[in-house]
Amino acid sequence: MRESKTGPPLSGSAAEQEMRRLTRRSFITGAGATLTGLGAWQWLASANPEGDLPWPLRRVLRFNQELGERLFSSSRLAPTFPAESVQNPARINGLVGLANEILKLAAAYRAHRARRQPNAWSAISA
Repeated sequence: MRESKTGPPLSGSAAEQEMRRLTRRSFITGAGATLTGLGAWQWLASANPEGDLPWPLRRVLRFNQELGERLFSSSRLAPTFPAESVQNPARINGLVGLANEILKLAAAYRAHRARRQPNAWSAISA
């Protein structure tokens, strides 16, 4: 691959020659990619079937199944603990059971903001 020129931009016949060269290269690259894709499709379509799928696809499915079984096996579960090990009542997730504390904090924040704002009523209503 030729290195890009750092000089002034090409013009006239030199520019046309460079464009032809790049167009030819792009066309050849595209044709090669197309032929490779068609060849791979033809090979896959004509492969001997295993069950109801061509053998390359069946092997990929088998690999994915083995990988999934290894990643999500019962030996990789999170640890569990006996109920006797709980020392305090269980905490409730989310806002259920915490509404009073949140309302108290919100009121305290509004009061703090009201003390800092010159117009207290605008801060409380915000």
